Amino acid sequence: MGGNVIRSQHSFITDGNWNDGSHWDTGTVPPSGSDVVIMADAIIPAGYTAVVNEVSINGGSITVADGGQLRHNTEGLVVTMKKNIEPYEDVNGTGNYYLLAFPFSVDVAVPNAMTAIEGNDFYKFDGDYLGAEWRNNKQEAIATVSGTTGYLYANSEAIELSLTGSTYPSYNEEVIPVTVPYDEGSTNPSNGRALLGNPFTCNAYIYCHNSDNELVPMDFMVYDATGELMTLSGEPIAPMQGFFVKVTEATTVYILNYADHSFHEYVDLGLPSGLLWATCNVGASTPEEYGHYFAWGETTPKINYSWSTYQYCNGSSNTLTKYCNNSDYGYNGFTDNLTTLLPEDDAATVN
Repeated sequence: MGGNVIRSQHSFITDGNWNDGSHWDTGTVPPSGSDVVIMADAIIPAGYTAVVNEVSINGGSITVADGGQLRHNTEGLVVTMKKNIEPYEDVNGTGNYYLLAFPFSVDVAVPNAMTAIEGNDFYKFDGDYLGAEWRNNKQEAIATVSGTTGYLYANSEAIELSLTGSTYPSYNEEVIPVTVPYDEGSTNPSNGRALLGNPFTCNAYIYCHNSDNELVPMDFMVYDATGELMTLSGEPIAPMQGFFVKVTEATTVYILNYADHSFHEYVDLGLPSGLLWATCNVGASTPEEYGHYFAWGETTPKINYSWSTYQYCNGSSNTLTKYCNNSDYGYNGFTDNLTTLLPEDDAATVN
């Protein structure tokens, strides 16, 4: 016999951080896959990933702080995305360049704060525009930004960018194709180059089709903190992150909200479950590398590993909101007696 799947529903009822159970009607943070109703202003902080199914906005709002992530299953969900911009170091614009993306399914107007300060540089990459590689907002105004396009940005002052718009679902596996043109007869140095952007409110990954129509991983480039370009492969692309790709033939680039595990090498240990064992750690490319570090139950690496950034507590060791079997350490005496990671909290499964 079949039947409807009944999911738990939780309401966010007072302003504050999403991962603080005191703001939810149940007193605890909703488990992954729940349906939620947002009745107050919810902030998803840096280092935290909110994973929910259907989201209803009823008088509230959702803001994703720089470094936070949201995976949801609601077409056109309106979300505010934040990005902290550090100033460049001198009048020549050395350092602190940003390749930005704006994860919206519908074009969004450029906020005044991005261009109000005189010492800003806001560029769109366009190899075919009058033979130049860049279009500067100061020469020709960039009125709107789109989801799969990347942009170059720098500012002489520290500011926080804030943009609000409709977003793509990302709870299930989603794929967005982007065509990157290539002209074999062109001598333009930008031929085959494209500045793209992560269109999701969560981490993304990129792949392309080769000449045999096989999906293969693709290298991409981002700026580091000093303004130098770095080439990366297989790494997750953070929300609001733009990235360069270079192709040598007309190619469709696929931006995914999940890592395609078919490209990993595995060892068959003959386990009864049929589970295959990866030949290296998550985040590593050789068996000798350490790979990424993860806090218990978290699936993305971070810079600061402390109780204040831990996903399943309210800022201290005795305010746990998940994986707690002792009420002395649970938030308001919370316990769930979970001692084994759920699949959605297992870094090896998710990544």
